[in-house]
Amino acid sequence: MTTSSPYQAPDTQSEVVTPVAHRPTIPKTFGVIHIVYASIGILGIFLLAATPMLTTYLTSLNPLAKQADVDRLQEAADAYLGYLIMDGGVRFCLGLILLFAGIKLRQYKRIGFKLTKIWAIPRIIWAVVYPILSYSAVVKFGEASNSMSMVAEGSESLMQIMQIVGLVLGVAMVCVYPILSMIFLRREDVQKSLS
Repeated sequence: MTTSSPYQAPDTQSEVVTPVAHRPTIPKTFGVIHIVYASIGILGIFLLAATPMLTTYLTSLNPLAKQADVDRLQEAADAYLGYLIMDGGVRFCLGLILLFAGIKLRQYKRIGFKLTKIWAIPRIIWAVVYPILSYSAVVKFGEASNSMSMVAEGSESLMQIMQIVGLVLGVAMVCVYPILSMIFLRREDVQKSLS
């Protein structure tokens, strides 16, 4: 008579469980962020392009505005609008690339990473170059707007300093996302998960 010990495991065959390899969620996460970022950017182009025209229109409705100031603002708005159209065209193309990159990253496709690289480098370059190109038009538009809004005498230099600080912070903020995208999407585990 054989008695089994209560401390001995029963003689049943157990199934071998193979661990399931989990894909990293970074591509999917960046894919969603890409899609949202691109969509907001593309929609923002149209709102930004309307700014000079809307400012000029609202100023012309002001009964206290002098015609010479309105004409000066219109001239500055026309010059600034040319730069906004150029910026909008570049950002629209980059936005489409980012949108397709996001869609492909959500599907764990390697082309999503390649499109992210194609987007990131020109986006950083454009974020630095565009403000330099358009600076004089932005300053003229700002000065014309300030003259219409009765900005206190002597505060023009303060306004210019604020514009420069805003410009530098804006460039830095725009460059952060492309850099983070490239850092996280270059990780070895992420690269292995893409097909």
